[in-house]
Amino acid sequence: MELDVDMWLDADGVFHTAAFADPRSVMSADFARSLERLARRFRGRRRIATLVSDLEEQMYELDPAEVMRLRDQIDNDLFAEQPAPDGLLSAPFDDLDGLRDLLATIPLRWRLDALFAVESALLR
Repeated sequence: MELDVDMWLDADGVFHTAAFADPRSVMSADFARSLERLARRFRGRRRIATLVSDLEEQMYELDPAEVMRLRDQIDNDLFAEQPAPDGLLSAPFDDLDGLRDLLATIPLRWRLDALFAVESALLR
């Protein structure tokens, strides 16, 4: 089996992935069905992809002081080399606003992973 994932090495020598081999591994069946229904409703994935892209940009535009404050609250060693938690994306939703609201509830530490999972699922 060939995996198509982007990897990067941080300053501590830890490898990270920027995609999931199977994005549905962090999605409940209800969430996956909601995403599929939404994609069918829009007869394509562009509006969902735009939402995900906008949310990703917001992650990179966070105030550095806020990021440092949040980093101080997180023991990064607990997350190093750890997969995203099961059920990361578990609740169903009805529309783009529901998806946006759901993604906003995900802890910041895992939010980018969740966005990558949604993005990867849309590409399949």
